[in-house]
Amino acid sequence: FTYPEDRRGVSRRRILHPAIRLGTVALRAALARRVPAMLARAGANALMLHHAVVSREAVAAAHACGAAVWSWTVDHAEELARMEAAGVDAVITNDPRIFPAVATLAR
Repeated sequence: FTYPEDRRGVSRRRILHPAIRLGTVALRAALARRVPAMLARAGANALMLHHAVVSREAVAAAHACGAAVWSWTVDHAEELARMEAAGVDAVITNDPRIFPAVATLAR
């Protein structure tokens, strides 16, 4: 199960970027409450989340349902460190060179 999904290409419209940022904050806040129902409705055992909506609470809710959490698309070391802190099980990246950077950040 993947969330959120941009079916209409809204994220490519620059004029809407401020509204998208606000919506992302709202999604992140509400997501943990919605995760159990979303997983059950989809019959899913894994949850794919855009890195912008990942929170510790959402990851914990998914894990409590027995689901793994993958985050996409994580292309910066700071984002990867935040995903690690949130407890995601895996990340999808376009730049695997960020992995050594996280090892450095952890020290």
